[in-house]
Amino acid sequence: MATRTEDSDLRDAPGVGRAPSLQANGNLVDHSMAMGATTASQRAVAKAAQDFLEDLTVRMRRMDKPPQSTFRHSYGGEFEHVMNADRVSIAEYEILYKAALAEENVPRNRYANVLANEHSRVRLSGIAVAAAQATQGTAVDRSRGFGGTASIPSDYINANRINGVAPHAGYIATQAPLGETASHFWHMIVDEQVPIIVMLNRVPEWPPSAKSDRYWPGDEAGNTEQYDSTLSVTTLVHAMEDDYMRDVIVRRFRIVRRRPATAPEARLANGHAAGSSGATAPGRAAAVGGGDVAVDTHEVIHLQFCAWPDQGVPDSAESLLDLLERIDRELRLACGDGPFKPVVVHCSAGVGRTGTLMAVDLSLRRFLSSNPMVHNGHSDDGAVVGAANGGTTAVGQLPQVPPLNVDSMAVIVRDLKLQRSRMVQTPIQYRFVFEALAAGIKRLADLPHHGGAS
Repeated sequence: MATRTEDSDLRDAPGVGRAPSLQANGNLVDHSMAMGATTASQRAVAKAAQDFLEDLTVRMRRMDKPPQSTFRHSYGGEFEHVMNADRVSIAEYEILYKAALAEENVPRNRYANVLANEHSRVRLSGIAVAAAQATQGTAVDRSRGFGGTASIPSDYINANRINGVAPHAGYIATQAPLGETASHFWHMIVDEQVPIIVMLNRVPEWPPSAKSDRYWPGDEAGNTEQYDSTLSVTTLVHAMEDDYMRDVIVRRFRIVRRRPATAPEARLANGHAAGSSGATAPGRAAAVGGGDVAVDTHEVIHLQFCAWPDQGVPDSAESLLDLLERIDRELRLACGDGPFKPVVVHCSAGVGRTGTLMAVDLSLRRFLSSNPMVHNGHSDDGAVVGAANGGTTAVGQLPQVPPLNVDSMAVIVRDLKLQRSRMVQTPIQYRFVFEALAAGIKRLADLPHHGGAS
């Protein structure tokens, strides 16, 4: 049961309820949303999971105890080979991180050796750039200690788009925002219509260090903070869950941003009756002030997972699987029948823990998408599944993916590194990808034994 701290009744808020479980229709959904008799597709996925788990177990045993002459086939040896994706020449380095290395953008990087790859980096909108310029020299600028770095006109933010498995829209991997780049972060959340932020670090980390800044308002409901001359963030919900996810803090924020109205917005505003308040529902824009200014409002769930040490792994793969299922459930609640939007994930640098979570999630989605009972996005019982169904390629999506096999994890991690360098930082994290995948596949294999009505 969730512990209520600063909100009226968190039972009505998304994400407070029973522990979720992997389901055979290709989605990661909650038991309470999928109770009923075991279907043929569930049994088929469970059988495929059992077969895959047997093969994966054999491979993991071999990697644990490879012959001395074949270090290449151990976890450490395989990870060393995968890390070749991070190694580039000086000439390639300057091209790969062109914007990140620009003099005006260097202060926006938390670490000098963790930069945003040029081809996949998220670009701040002109709205965000203009807002930063307008804030320069103001009281907000001085109070946040920008020192001028955030006010320089640049579309750079240390963040990269990461491909997902359709219909999942993928992710945005980013560093923990610096004090002077918090406004950029929140503008990105609005621009990309991000429904969920996943934070994998504490503030501060232990031992105490400058690995992360608090970039949100106070946790008391109603607290509002101004991040630049156009954008403010308000805390709506703050709760520490103490049942099946005791290591997760749940927050919900509302972002309000004022910007120049587009021509259609201005025409619509001028056509309204006099005296209109200009109020707008979350996720909508409304023109105010005679149609010259538009107001964007956007609500986002913030899940802070507190049980993952820097450059390490969680104590249990089960806790990560619970988190992934929670993210998926929140994503479906937030997006409803509309298209999926990217999930923002960050730790301190946005590569180690962030990359490991994404590798596990992508592996599980790849397994479910290659289930033979999936046809044109539906299982045999008509449930919509999270599978690749062909069609056009959207940014951050793969329309088709090859079936997952026991050798796929090396390819998945390598591909992550090609989209954002240094994703998955240590051999221990690489090994954990296998361990968490095995635990997730085991949940699927056990599905017929606990997937029925209760």
